[in-house]
Amino acid sequence: PAVNHPEFYYGFVLLNICWQILYLFLAQDPIRYRMLMLPAFLAKASAPCALLWLVFQERISSQWVATAILDGAFALLFLIAFWLSGRSVNAERSQRIQYEEQFEPQ
Repeated sequence: PAVNHPEFYYGFVLLNICWQILYLFLAQDPIRYRMLMLPAFLAKASAPCALLWLVFQERISSQWVATAILDGAFALLFLIAFWLSGRSVNAERSQRIQYEEQFEPQ
């Protein structure tokens, strides 16, 4: 379809590029950027919700279901990474506390 509103089109493209950069930051240091996984999950989960809704209303082709499944899988992976990185952070905290308790004056 023709781009009737280029401001929306290019705004959407640039916004997606920003999210891709955020995903690269997350990949570099998942523990440090752990809390960014929640908005990343929402960004990835919003597309499958919208696409599936439009497919059920027969407003777009069912060929979009594959894209929805792919984005949904990435959204699920963000939740799994958030959960696993939380376990790692908690384990690191407990080790640090145990280490500090060894050297406390009594």
